[in-house]
Amino acid sequence: MAKGADPAHAAPGVREWLTTLDAGAPSGQARPVVAVFDSRVTKVRHLPGSAARRAVRILRARGFEVLDDTRSFYVDDTTGPPAPGECTRARAWAAGLAPQVVARPSPVA
Repeated sequence: MAKGADPAHAAPGVREWLTTLDAGAPSGQARPVVAVFDSRVTKVRHLPGSAARRAVRILRARGFEVLDDTRSFYVDDTTGPPAPGECTRARAWAAGLAPQVVARPSPVA
């Protein structure tokens, strides 16, 4: 919206979407294990705060187990592309998550 987007085309953000997760989960059903990342524009790389850390707090408050540390991946502009080396970093992060997921016991509802 800050860039002048038409309000009719505005979509809910991640935080708003996360608040809807309880509505779609049957009572007593086990929550999936999740991993969280965010993206940041390279030009403002050192701004404080992280959307991923906020999402982790929301997810944990709703009973989700969050794997690993959050990660920030950098893009060259608000529409991309990924900054040099970021796809490699993302693949390495994901590869490190996979064994954690495989090693988990099956959730019991």
